[in-house]
Amino acid sequence: WPPVTCSLMSCGDGQSCPLSGHCLLVRTYNPTLTMARKLVSWQQELEKRDCSFHVSVDTTHMVGKKAADLLQDYRIRNIHTYTESQMLETFPGLKRMKKKVADASEDKWKKWATNDVKGVEPSIAWGFHIEAICMWHSSLSKSKRQQLQFVWVFEDDVGFTGKIVDFVKDYSSSKVDLITKDYAPIKQDWPWRECASSAFLDRIPFEKRYACGEHVQRFSGRFISALKELSLSGKTTMPRTSTEIDEKLKKNSIESSD
Repeated sequence: WPPVTCSLMSCGDGQSCPLSGHCLLVRTYNPTLTMARKLVSWQQELEKRDCSFHVSVDTTHMVGKKAADLLQDYRIRNIHTYTESQMLETFPGLKRMKKKVADASEDKWKKWATNDVKGVEPSIAWGFHIEAICMWHSSLSKSKRQQLQFVWVFEDDVGFTGKIVDFVKDYSSSKVDLITKDYAPIKQDWPWRECASSAFLDRIPFEKRYACGEHVQRFSGRFISALKELSLSGKTTMPRTSTEIDEKLKKNSIESSD
């Protein structure tokens, strides 16, 4: 579907904006102490407004395990951990993707994905965000998944100068399945255009593929479920800047915001 351009939406003064059914998920693997403190403040803000807060940590390497311990020490309540091997077991279609990513980036992704942390091999979770998000989603109880309407997904280096609860609240009246940035058709020179499974490439022709920024996005619960179903069936792509919009979502369901 084509993107729907929108401006920032606000609940307005005096209006009640309940945030139950909303969630903020931060993905990380090596947060700084400043980042950890930021996450604590976000947790406090959001939980006061009945918005759940979760952190998902890639613990493939010791640096990630130490990160999970750090966040636990900082009393982050909802910490989800996973490893690359668990991702590959859950989504076997990812097994062939590492070579495609390495070829597309001329092997530079190893530097990008580890921030030059010595002795650390890159995890497939660096590029294949959807599967990592789906791992977190699957870790929730069935009742919590059913209650979950919208999930903001932030990367750990995202900063916000205002109150994070106001950011979530300002978009809470929107019921679309995806809110993202820079949603546009991919170009021939896009380096990740072939970083996808054969099943994905067969399903989505080049002219119908779109890319978008992944640093801050909001997914509906049903969109995550649809993406999980596609990934489990082997239809996977490099979503570092690309997200497939499933045909089963019947309405114009994207907002692109500056």
